[in-house]
This record gives sequence, structure tokens and C-alpha cells, in this order.
Amino acid sequence: MDVVALTFLAAITIAPFPTSTPTPESLTPTPPSGPAGIRVGETEVRVGEEGFFLVSLETGADPVVAIQNILEWGPELEVFACGVNPAIQKEASDFEFEDEECADDLPCRARAAIVSFQNLDSIADGQDLYSCLVRARPGTAAGDYPIACIAPGASDRHGNEVAAVCHNGTVRVDLPPPTETQTATATHESTPAPTDVATASPTHTPTGAATSNTATPTRTQPSTQTATAANSPGETATSTPSSSPTAAENGCPGDCNGDHAVSINELILGVLIALGDRSVEDCGSVDFDGDGSVSISELIRAVNNALNADNCPT
Repeated sequence: MDVVALTFLAAITIAPFPTSTPTPESLTPTPPSGPAGIRVGETEVRVGEEGFFLVSLETGADPVVAIQNILEWGPELEVFACGVNPAIQKEASDFEFEDEECADDLPCRARAAIVSFQNLDSIADGQDLYSCLVRARPGTAAGDYPIACIAPGASDRHGNEVAAVCHNGTVRVDLPPPTETQTATATHESTPAPTDVATASPTHTPTGAATSNTATPTRTQPSTQTATAANSPGETATSTPSSSPTAAENGCPGDCNGDHAVSINELILGVLIALGDRSVEDCGSVDFDGDGSVSISELIRAVNNALNADNCPT
């Protein structure tokens, strides 16, 4: 190669290979926004058989530590034996069925309160809250039947109300498979003629009869846990205390704002008072005996009022 060619090649500037890589899209999940959602799931049952459906939480902009809602269904279905998911550790949860409301074409109802007297941890997004057994009553036609969710409520760990919405579920009912029937076919067999001479032979008759043990299936109901208050440390709410009606004034223990109903955030407020994180002046109604503190029995009384609207007449 001549000198001119070498001089030309030496003058060429080779562009470096790019070492920087394009900035990837952020992998940080988008924080939830909007209200919390209480979603009733879907299931499929046959007439005469049992199934179950799940109720789960979709968290919104604010963390949720407790929820309440009402389930409604028609007379074609029977919902029973609801139980809280033990993984969320809400041991004071309870359910109240209003089966008498099914008469006169009114919907059947069940009220649910998912709450703990000890654990104020937030419930994770997508977590199953509770499940209920369901079956189709005899004579129910095949089809889809709704399980409605109404009157949603939610609370944060400070006893503040969290906006919540409901999402209905569906039970698909199928007819049982047809039962196979067998038709007996008569056959003719010739009978041998009897002989003239019969010889008697001794026979032994057993004195005892064999018995068989038939297992009878029984349905077990969910166990009921007894809640015990624990003086575990918790965050102190920053809201300004305000006076509230006492139980003697409104006749409804747990009704902090005097609207003749006990909401889930009022239950959490009662728990915070019991734990010493809030003053009894923030909800004098939950202190039923007026001793300046909130006991487990008073919290349970408030839960019962949350599940039974008739306990708080207007």
C-alpha cells in the first residue's frame, strides 16, 4: 500500500459505538386511585348441590383496614355459612342473615362487618375478604342469578371513612344431570316337576343378624372466635377531636355522629379508643356504661348494632 493510501486511512475518524441505552419505561406500579371496591365473585352450582362465592377488596387511593356491606339475593337461591378469610386476621368479623326478608318477593339479605379489635393493618389489594356457601333451591330454573352488593363502607386505621363502591356477583344455576332408569325384562324359566318322595334334612338358623354401619354426613358450622383486646401500639390520629352523643343520648352504642346507624369507621374509632389511641370524647356513644373507657363487650355491642339496623331506631 502506498504512502498516499495510508495517509488517507489515518485521516478517517471512526464514530464510536453508542454505549448509552434508551431509558426503559418505569417499572413502578401505578398507585391505586379512586374509591375502594367490594367485589362479589361468580360461581356455578347445580340444583340440589352447594357451591361458594368469594367477596374481595380492590383498594383505592386510601388504605383500608375494615369494611362492611350488605348482600342481597332472590328467593331462588339460599346463601348461608359465610366466613372471614383467616389470612387477613380480622378476628372480630361477623355476619347477620335476614332470611325473613325473603317473603313477599323481597330480597334475602346478609350483612357483613370485616373488622379486628387487635389488627389495624391494611388489607392488601385483591385480597379475598370472606366467602359464603350458596345453593339453588329445588325447582329453580337454569340461568344466571345475581348476588347484589349494596351499602358499602370502609375505614382507614384512624377511624376515617374511606369512599367505597360495590360490584355485584352472579350465581349460574345448572340443572342436575338426568337420572338413568333401568327397565326390568321378564324372563320365563321352566320349573322342574316335584318328586313324589321328599327327604327332610335339618337346617341351622342363625341367631344373630349382621348389622351395617352407615355414616351420616353432617354439616359443620364455622367456628366462632372470641376477640381479646390487645394494647398494641398504633399511630395517633391527627384529626381534631369533637364531642359526640353518648349512648344514653341516642340509644345506639357505637353511633358516634348521631345518625342512628353504626358505620365501619365508627367501629374502628371505638377500637382506637379501646387501645388508648383516641379519647373517649371522640365517640362517647361507644362507652355504653359511661366509665370513661371502652371494653371488648362494648365493642361487640357496637358490632351488633352495625349488623342490625333495628337496634338503632330513629
